[in-house]
Amino acid sequence: MGSEYDIPLERAQINWEPQEGLNLPPVEVVGSNVDDDFRYDNSWGASNIEFVEASKQEKLEMLFAQFVFITAVDGMPADAALKAFRQIPEFRASLAKIGWQGD
Repeated sequence: MGSEYDIPLERAQINWEPQEGLNLPPVEVVGSNVDDDFRYDNSWGASNIEFVEASKQEKLEMLFAQFVFITAVDGMPADAALKAFRQIPEFRASLAKIGWQGD
């Protein structure tokens, strides 16, 4: 994935669970400084104060916890969440550290 798709961790805004009837990906990651996307029922990340005030390591830990929540609790497809989250270089680097070689 090239740098044109990169969204730095500190700017990442995750949207998931699109409104019924809309043809949108189940999970998307966008950069901060964008208005809330009301086409999605849920969002998390750069617009949340606890995320903004967290250290980089804490942000990364929160991101992984959010990935689990989005997939295990809210039932979003894991492959769609993985595709979206891989736009975040820090997420990709963490996966590489544990030997993830997936596409």
